[in-house]
Formats: sequence, C-alpha cells, structure tokens
Amino acid sequence: MFEDALALLVGINNFPNKRTGSVFKVLPGASADALLMKNALELVGYKKDNVRCLVNEQATQKNIARVIDEFQDTCETGPDRLVLVYFACHGHRQRGFPMGAAYLLARDAKLGALPNRARIEGGYGRNRVRVNSGYVRIEDLVRLPGRPLVILLDACHSGGFHEEARTQMEEQAKREEHGQRREHGRAFITASASEEKAHESDGHGLFTLRLVEALCDVLRSRTDGVSAQGISDFVQRTVPLDADRSGKDQQPFAQFSGGPIILGRGTLECNEARLEKATSLPDSIRRRSLALLRMD
Repeated sequence: MFEDALALLVGINNFPNKRTGSVFKVLPGASADALLMKNALELVGYKKDNVRCLVNEQATQKNIARVIDEFQDTCETGPDRLVLVYFACHGHRQRGFPMGAAYLLARDAKLGALPNRARIEGGYGRNRVRVNSGYVRIEDLVRLPGRPLVILLDACHSGGFHEEARTQMEEQAKREEHGQRREHGRAFITASASEEKAHESDGHGLFTLRLVEALCDVLRSRTDGVSAQGISDFVQRTVPLDADRSGKDQQPFAQFSGGPIILGRGTLECNEARLEKATSLPDSIRRRSLALLRMD
C-alpha cells in the first residue's frame, strides 16, 4: 500500500518580498520539519520517488500547484492510493467569507495581495488548484482525490481551518455515496487551536516532533502499522504537555470521516543501519526508535 502512497511535504522558513523585504515572521524550523517528515515517511514504507518535498525557494505557489495537479492525474487514472499532504508554514483565515477563506502561504506570498473569492477562481492548475498571489486554499487541498486522504498542518492558528475542511469532507462523502463508491477515510489534523500559535523547540515544531515520534514507534511492527487516529490521539495528548513546560498553550485538533487510515508500517528494511543513516532524525527520536528495533 505505502509503495503507491503519494506525499507532498512543504516547509517554508521565510517569505521574502522584493518590494518590502521579508514581511512575514521567520519560521526557523519549518524546512527542517518537512525534511524530518520526509525521512520518517520513507522509513515506514513510502517510496522516495513518491514523496515530493518542497522547501523554501522551491515552495512557490506554482510548484505546489503543479505537484497537486500531478497527484490529481495519478489518482484519477490509477488504483486507489493514499495521499498525504503536510505543510509547515504560515496560515491565514480571511474574515467575512463563510467558505473558501482559509489559506496557506507559499514562498511567494505577498502582503496585501490576499485573494478574494472573485480573483481566485481563475487561478493556476486548470481550475483544480485555485491559487493566487502565493496563497494555497485549504478547500482545494481537501478536495484532493486521495483514497484515503490525510492533511497535516503545522501552522499557527491552523485550528481555524476546520470549518472549511469539514464542509469539503462532507461534500466529498456525499459525492462518493451518490456515485455508489465506497467512502474512503479522510483525516485533517492541525497543530493548534484557532487562537493559538504552533510552537517550536530545538529547531523543530512541537507538533511535527510528536508526529515523527508516533511514526517511528511502528518501525518494529510488521502487521498493525500506525493509524491516523492513533497519531491524532498521541499528538493531542503530548503536544499540550510539551508546550506547557515552556509556559505556552498549544492544543492540536483533528477531524475524520470514512474508515480508519493506516499511515505507515514497519518493514524489514527498517533495520538499525538504515535508521542510523537517517541523519535528519533528532537524536531523541533515533535513540527511541533504535531501542524499539532492539527489543525482543
């Protein structure tokens, strides 16, 4: 299953603007988080060629939309396959719009150029991915035809995106029911509540560190794997405690539709030598994973 899975991972540290310089707050660990997720997914069975990682200068609106269009074509013409989308970047929710008003910022986002409903409809990507002025719409990510589909957002205030996600997930379920297709699982998991920041520690997001820890905990498993629901329970339990140690608040949120989703599974290739070469893994996670592999 995971050999066919597709993953788009985006991490953006800074958002320069030619006219005014850097106009958005720098996110020191975002690109490292995307690379960390890439390493973890490959360890649990994802093919390297199917994991598309865009960091910093690579993560423009056009490049993100191109990968999503590619995934769309692959999913429409081939067998069912899991699609996983991960963003570590800034997010924005435009007030005054009941739908389609939640955005993630691409590398080339411009302050003061936030797209409105009228301007966004004719965007890049054959009207599939409607982006404009460096913004990617949450609504379009949730419409991806992954069977199943998992969206993970390590972004401040990302809990505010759940309204848009819920509506799209419900509409997609209705379309599948109308077409007499089996409803596939969908998961939408965010790092924080709508009024909270997504905090970092030791160069990585708290949310992403716990995601990767949960993935690496299944390196010894040959059958059960790790579910999106299980990862959600883990990050919702551990991230608030991590943030509280620094006197901060951060509560991940999640919503699901359809059946259970398995995100990864330990394989025979997940041996000690391969794990030792996973240089992007923090030492604490590598040590824990090695200990799991060495258990009887």
